Amino acid sequence: MKNIFTHALLFFSLLSVVFCGQNETIKQQASNSNVPIGPKKDSLIDYSISIDTFSTFPEEIDGCSCYFSNNENDFKRNVYIYVDDYQEKSFMHINGILTKFKLIDSKQISKNHQLKTFDNKDFELTIDIIQVGQIDETWQQKGTLKLTRKGGQTTTKDIYGECGC
Repeated sequence: MKNIFTHALLFFSLLSVVFCGQNETIKQQASNSNVPIGPKKDSLIDYSISIDTFSTFPEEIDGCSCYFSNNENDFKRNVYIYVDDYQEKSFMHINGILTKFKLIDSKQISKNHQLKTFDNKDFELTIDIIQVGQIDETWQQKGTLKLTRKGGQTTTKDIYGECGC
């Protein structure tokens, strides 16, 4: 009986080593391959927001408009980050893609202060501007642009530009 018990113990120990060794080999093969074992949340998706500049307005912008740059120097060089049609459409280049927005709210906070909110399926955009000057039929503006990816990251920038016809 003692002999059977010893053989059974030896047999199960040997099986344990064989099966554990195979499992370890499978784990090593999977970790050495380029195929992930399980999903790595957000590992391949870049959620950063890059607001790119442009110098040519989209064709939909014709006539009166507002257009803004990162600063006064960029504005003087005709390098913009935002443009709208003075009514309901606005455009930005985000992560290299021309992105269109639709006006959802506009408030005149005071005589020289305006707050506009735009929206699309991916982002919400808020333009908060204050008039700082006027030349002929254009009104120079300073303020902030706040771009929020729905359900995620927010980028806020100081802006300088003008609105007019």
